[in-house]
Amino acid sequence: MEKILDYRKPTELCYESTEWKYFDNNEMFIDYHLERIEKLISVDGLVFRLAHNEDIEKLEVFIQYRYACFTQEIAEEISKYDLYRFINFGHGLLIENSERKILACLFEVGYDTEDRMSYTLRLGVDDILKGKNIGKLLLEYSSLLAMKRGSKTKRGLLDLTNFSSTVILVNKIGWMCDGFYPDLTGLGTCFNIVFPLSIEGFTSNRIDLNKLENFLKTAKLDFDYKIIPYFEVDKITEIYLQKEFRIVYLLRAGFHTERNSFFALRYNDLNISI
Repeated sequence: MEKILDYRKPTELCYESTEWKYFDNNEMFIDYHLERIEKLISVDGLVFRLAHNEDIEKLEVFIQYRYACFTQEIAEEISKYDLYRFINFGHGLLIENSERKILACLFEVGYDTEDRMSYTLRLGVDDILKGKNIGKLLLEYSSLLAMKRGSKTKRGLLDLTNFSSTVILVNKIGWMCDGFYPDLTGLGTCFNIVFPLSIEGFTSNRIDLNKLENFLKTAKLDFDYKIIPYFEVDKITEIYLQKEFRIVYLLRAGFHTERNSFFALRYNDLNISI
């Protein structure tokens, strides 16, 4: 599998950034947006902070609770030792209420590889925070922290049918699916996903649904783009084997598709660097 370091989704398909204030200086960009996200989260009595070793036991209970919708094996696969490692050699983010009950968390661990990879895992958000974009804000904050530490790329695994996470990561933030595992031992069917940690990565990779609508009116299906229903695993496998297209967006049922489907653009149109 190729290790994509950077990409730019086509300008004609993406939002002109209003949320992300542009600075031509990395440090100013990072510090401004870390503070912006802290203010957005720290309302209504919520406490947003880095996790510490003293939080490990409570975090283990919360993660098992949030991942109980999957198999028991997945819910319990993160141990206390794993949490220690994430907190001390990456970072852990958590949100509590005024009674110090954990309502959300996210972890990251860094690797000393060529692309200074920062790996995202175990995003969990309590239903009480639903609709507040907390998952998106935690992922963005984690990415900015990794960028501040010198990481160049954020990576993670994304289950094929985890549509809520796909909307946050791929649609709302701008991640891309750079690889596909039809059957990854013990983890099932999932994408390898990537996000470039650069100013342009944050500001230039979120597809605008209105622009996408206009694009679909003139572009040629199966030449300029592909739409693959989520359950057609063989077709998804094929496009990654052929390396001509990459999935960059999730089309929700009702928008040019009867079932949730993946929207893929030509590899050569994504300004990819390896």
